[in-house]
Order: sequence, then C-alpha cells, then structure tokens
Amino acid sequence: MSRHSKEYVDHQGDGARLRLLYLLDLLPTYVAREVHALSGNVRGSWDIEIHLPVSSPVTGMWRRILPEGADTTGRADVHTDMHMEWCTGSAAKVLLSALPSCLTAFIRHPVRFMRGIIDAIRRGSLRHFLIAVNLAERCIRTTPDIIHSHFAKDAANIAMWLSGLLNIPYTVTTHANDIFVPDSEIRVAEVLGRAAGSHTISSHNREYISRRYGAELGDRTFVSRLGLNAALLPKTVPTEGVPVFTCTASGLVPKKGVDVLLEACSLLRESGEEIRCRIIGSDPAGDVLESLRKRVIKAGLDGMVSFMGLLTAEQVLEAVSRSTAFVLPSVEAPNGDMDGIPVALMEAMGMGVPAISTRLSGIPELVENGITGLVVEPGDAKALANAMRKLSADPTLARQLGAEGRRKVLSDFTLKRYASDMTRFWTELLSLCSSG
Repeated sequence: MSRHSKEYVDHQGDGARLRLLYLLDLLPTYVAREVHALSGNVRGSWDIEIHLPVSSPVTGMWRRILPEGADTTGRADVHTDMHMEWCTGSAAKVLLSALPSCLTAFIRHPVRFMRGIIDAIRRGSLRHFLIAVNLAERCIRTTPDIIHSHFAKDAANIAMWLSGLLNIPYTVTTHANDIFVPDSEIRVAEVLGRAAGSHTISSHNREYISRRYGAELGDRTFVSRLGLNAALLPKTVPTEGVPVFTCTASGLVPKKGVDVLLEACSLLRESGEEIRCRIIGSDPAGDVLESLRKRVIKAGLDGMVSFMGLLTAEQVLEAVSRSTAFVLPSVEAPNGDMDGIPVALMEAMGMGVPAISTRLSGIPELVENGITGLVVEPGDAKALANAMRKLSADPTLARQLGAEGRRKVLSDFTLKRYASDMTRFWTELLSLCSSG
C-alpha cells in the first residue's frame, strides 16, 4: 500500500462493516475507548472481537479503576480465552492441552499448520504458536478480516502466528516499554517485520525503532497518535486559595518520577511556598504506596503532599479538573523504561488544565514548552520546582497554557481522528490484499 505519509490526515472512513480481531495482553482504558469508537462511532465501523488472557487484568486491578457499570468496550465481544499460562507452564502439559486443537488445525489446513509449527520451533516460539492454534479453532466460523495487537509483546507474537494459520493480515501498535525494555529484541523485530503494518504513538518512537531495530522497520512504521474525546471530560473548576498540583503516577513505577516530584516539593517548602500536591496511583500490592506515605511523613511533607491511592478513572479526572496544574515529571527508569505520550497528560490538557512535564520521549510532541505547557529536563527537581512556582504565581499564564494545551489536544489528539486514521489504514490494506 502507499506509504507516502507517515502521519495520516484527519479522515472519515467509509464502506461496509468489517471484522476486526484484537489480541491483547491487557485492556487499558485508552484501548477500550479506541474499541468503542471503532465499533460504532465512525462510518465504515467494525464488528470487533477482543481476546484476552484467561487470567485477564480486566477482572483484576483494571476493573477496579473503572466507574461502576461502565460500558468499556462498546459493541465488541470480549473473550478471556487466550492461554498465556502456556508461555511458562510445563512443556508436557502444554503439549497435551494443545493436542486437540493441533489435530483440528492440521486436518483443516495441513500445509499452513506444518509450515507454521516448523517455523515456530526454529524460532523458539512454539508456545506462542500453540496458543495461536488454540485460538484459530474459535475463529473458523467468523474469520476476521484483520488481526490487531497493542504492544509488541506476547499477544502480538500470537497474532503473528494466528495470521499465518488463518491467512489474514495482522497489524501492531507499539507504545513504550514494549520497545524500550523488550523481553526479546529479536522477537520485537520479527513481530514488526512480519506485520502487514506497524504503528507507534509518536515520532520519537519511530526514530527509536529505526535506531534500535533497524532503519527498514522504522521506515515501515506509521505514527498513529492515540486520542480521546475531550467533550466527555469534566469541566475545569478554578482553584482558589492554596495552589493544587495533581500527578497521576500509574503503578507508582520509577519512570513516573515521583521521587523527583517529592524533591521538588521539599525545595518549595524550604523556600516558603504554600502549595498542595496530590499524587494518584498505587502499585498492585500497595507496598510502594505505603513506603512513599511513610517517606512523606519522615520528610515533613505530610501537610503539603498526599497520596490518594488507586481511584476510578472518573475520580481521577474529577481530581485533575480541580487542579491549578497537572504535573508529570517523567524520567527514564534505571532499566531504560520511560513514558511514550502519557494519556494522563492528554486528559489534563484536554480539560484545559495547564501541564508540567519533561523533555523525554514523545512528551514534547504534546507539551510544547511555553506554548501548550511547561517542560523541564528529566530528573531536574530544581527546574520542576521553579515551573510549579511559576504557575502558582501567575494565574494568567496558567490560564493561557491551559487554553493552548486544550487546543493542541482538540487538534491533534482526538479519538475521532485516531479511529479514522486506523480505519483508513486497514481499509487500504485490505484493498491492497484483495487486489494482490
């Protein structure tokens, strides 16, 4: 297909409904929004099936952060039937469990099956292949037109083998840790190289793929920016009195820069600044959260900094809407992990809340320093404190940055645009496949 542009213009897809199969390691909220938009909110929409691991996060931590009774997947059919446990289970038990599906697949498509299993053994990916074989049996009655995965991880590897078994194309969207700290560089390169199309969320990521995985793969990767529907976000509530800064640090993982934020708050306290800083998020077990709360008390920051723990998506947006500014001091973690373009930043800016973040990864593609927000160097607590002080002291600047940030999101990071981009790409891909 034509690759004349690496970033699609806004486009409204058209045509009959087609079948789209998602294979996902997990179902984050931004993918749920994407599925909802694709399944019913654009012309030429899709009939969608989602396949998740048998022990899926959709019933665990992810489910707890959603509003009660939330419609998370639009018209999609969701199945928790992907046997990811086969990736680590006993080889004998896995082979025994997969045997019935293998026999069925061999009878139906002996050439594809034998070609696939030989290739999978040669590449050390037999377990992924067997999971794909098991899924293939469920797709016979309603064979999809396209298979898609988010993150170049296990599910994308399974999509690669399922694509061969069903003889249909697959595509993949890469994000952050899947390419920055991969389980296997070789497998990431294979997934991207064999895909009918690969996407990533920022120009930075595309350049990173070129440097680390090869210029050819970078050239074959399209920038498809995630988006949101700003009209569904709560309205901002002007803050009065003490300035309030809110940070959403999902998982409280090192790349969110909470340590830097705490250091910046200490500097502000030492200089006599009166602010409130609220940090939202928790690790699954709660151990990191408890440790950070103790650290705040020990540092004498308990009157300034509060950890709000795990909140629903609705509660997070409400808290951010009642903030002087949103702050996300992203850093590169010791293992090389870092943010891509955090959806939390898009949400805050989409509400018109001024944002402070760092010059890291794809973040400057959203937060332009002095125009749509403030950007500091990663890990620079002093610069972060100065940026927070600047917005505390200058409400006019805060309003200006908030307004420009919202315009940026409404222009370049809308869910409608993203869904149309993907619909256009898949439609062109299917047209090329049928003509070839």
